[in-house]
Amino acid sequence: MMATSPIYKPITDFDGNDECKSYCVCDLVKIESVIYDDVVLAIRELKSSLTVDIDNIPSFIIKGCAVFLIYPLLVLFNLSLRTKVFPIVWKQTRIIPVLKKGDAQNCKNYRPIAILSPFSKIFESIIHEKLYHQV
Repeated sequence: MMATSPIYKPITDFDGNDECKSYCVCDLVKIESVIYDDVVLAIRELKSSLTVDIDNIPSFIIKGCAVFLIYPLLVLFNLSLRTKVFPIVWKQTRIIPVLKKGDAQNCKNYRPIAILSPFSKIFESIIHEKLYHQV
């Protein structure tokens, strides 16, 4: 029989009364602000669609009017980050039932599709990109 050395060696000088440092996620991950290029890239990556979103604005309109929307969105996004308040209207979702297959009278044959605000999608895309690089 071979003698094996333990993989884990307990620390013997640990005092159960030692103070543990607790780090808040907000101390580790910070998104100070959104810059012009963030908004431009997020709008560019927005899928062009004729589907009307929760704001009743199709995404192709937002992409087509991007030049006029970048600065107002930049101000809104940075205000949201600074105040830590996300606009309530951007939290709303429209649920569209889509028939998978089978009898259209049976509600179990439908799957839900969530339609979000395009501005919410743009902001989410920016935050995702910034968090992804930090984490």
